[in-house]
Amino acid sequence: MNDPPPDRARPPDGPNFEANLVLVDREIRPGRTLTYLAEVDLSQVERLRDRWPGPTGPSLATFVVKALARALRDFPDANRRSRSRGSWPSGRPKLQEFAGCDVAVAVEREARGSAPTTTFAILHDADEAPIDEIARALRALDARASAACCRPGQPRGSFAHLIRRLRDTPGAWARDRGGAALVCAPDRSGVDAVLGTWPHPIGVSFGQVRPRPVAVGTAVEVRPAFFLSLNFDRRVMIAMQAARFLRRMVDFLENAGDEMAPFLTPDARVDFPTVEVPEIDRGSWGREA
Repeated sequence: MNDPPPDRARPPDGPNFEANLVLVDREIRPGRTLTYLAEVDLSQVERLRDRWPGPTGPSLATFVVKALARALRDFPDANRRSRSRGSWPSGRPKLQEFAGCDVAVAVEREARGSAPTTTFAILHDADEAPIDEIARALRALDARASAACCRPGQPRGSFAHLIRRLRDTPGAWARDRGGAALVCAPDRSGVDAVLGTWPHPIGVSFGQVRPRPVAVGTAVEVRPAFFLSLNFDRRVMIAMQAARFLRRMVDFLENAGDEMAPFLTPDARVDFPTVEVPEIDRGSWGREA
């Protein structure tokens, strides 16, 4: 087998690869974003998954999607995006607001003869959807049956469709990308944490679940936990608002027994004991013992 000379430029490896290049070149702007990172205690989420009725429980991505959608509902100012100024020098940036709490999920696609790439599948109104419905939709994506999450009749997998997603009009964005938020979860690849910039105004990622030391009251316990990252567009959210947004997601996941209860079937609900958190005398910090 003859390898090409190292100085010879290779053409793009298929249309999906070319579409990914266009997406990154046009829309990834790290200077416009900040990324926050939080460690999340998943004890309640894991117990809900372990005691889930039926042979297949929901994935971690199911709970992250739900937490993200509920945070969008609680912070409506975060559920929007900044549109470009346009071609005219006097063009002014505008904010497009989204009525529904839709969440896009990054899905890896493989095409014969080309490199793997990532496309978007949309979960509509994820804030009100039951947990088992979101879980079924994500399992369908894993099985590459993306019709469960995409709009009926929406073409999928073509280069023209991927490029059309780059259009900046409000209608095209809502139709092809859903809304403000994207979830990318390479946890199964063994990555501990993901810090990146995404084409959506809000990008949420998480790494692999591992046993980690967690403070429980005044004790330290080893519990399942992962790192949750929030990448956000600073034109849409200021830093403090984004911090509260991420804190809401963390609270939702760490108190999944109560927060998820309205979206669980009765046989999937679990009661969790309340942990007493003692008050800390912050005035003593920094003083010698």
